[in-house]
Order: sequence, then structure tokens, then C-alpha cells
Amino acid sequence: MSNLMTTEGYIFLILAWSTVIGVLTFCLYKVFTIRKENDKQQKNQKVDYL
Repeated sequence: MSNLMTTEGYIFLILAWSTVIGVLTFCLYKVFTIRKENDKQQKNQKVDYL
């Protein structure tokens, strides 16, 4: 029984960590793309002002 429990525990930990890493990666990707879009908009605004 204990072996089965530890195996399930490891699987649970791996799934939990992969989910956390996936969410963090997704958030970082979103932030990065939003920043790139903001940079593009700022550059376009500067061009409009000129």
C-alpha cells in the first residue's frame, strides 16, 4: 500500500508542478507580448507626433 501511495504522491507532485510552471510560462508570455504591443504603439505615436 505504501508504495502505491508514494507513486500517486509523486504523480500528483509532478502534475501540480507542471501546472504551476505552465501557468507561470503563460503569464510571462502574455506580459512579454503585451509589452511588445505597447512598444509598437508608443513607436507609432512618436511617428505620428513627428
